[in-house]
Amino acid sequence: MMNIKEVSRSIAIKIVDFTLNVHHYSQGPISMEKGLADFIEDKLEQIQKEAVLHGGFEGIRPTIDQVWMQTAVMLSKRSTCERLQVGCVITDMDKRTVLGNGYNGGAKGQSNKCDPSDSCGHLHAEVNALIASGSHDRLKVMYVTTLPCAQCAKAIVNSGFMGVYYLNEHEKQGSKDILKAAGINLIKV
Repeated sequence: MMNIKEVSRSIAIKIVDFTLNVHHYSQGPISMEKGLADFIEDKLEQIQKEAVLHGGFEGIRPTIDQVWMQTAVMLSKRSTCERLQVGCVITDMDKRTVLGNGYNGGAKGQSNKCDPSDSCGHLHAEVNALIASGSHDRLKVMYVTTLPCAQCAKAIVNSGFMGVYYLNEHEKQGSKDILKAAGINLIKV
């Protein structure tokens, strides 16, 4: 857990340091103002991601979205993939019931080692979670540590999802476009 006071103090120190450095090197107040705004936005995004990865802030109750994303992060640690470890949780629409979960890895009973001739060869976390969830005819929500690839996006579209929450970018072959075209909400945490 992160202590909110320590995080706030750290941000304040970094903002002062940034302001002094930008003022020294900038061409005037406009570049400093824009640079500071970009810096603060980047730091806040980084803090939000750290909060998700480390279970929130001490003394602050995590949202249910943070709980499921933290679960996906923990599942990703089970992956044996050398290139990218991904975890996934599927819940029902009200986010109260877990329907399935998974992480990227080899097929059941087969090797979990990456196959370099097949650019890895592992089943993706999303596919493993879909298999584990069975065939539920209800609307679902997915929490996945990395933006799904195009093939997984197509499987998500065909499986009745309302939303996909993801932590890290990994845009490949227009997966965002596939999900958005199907009316699936795409939320970067």
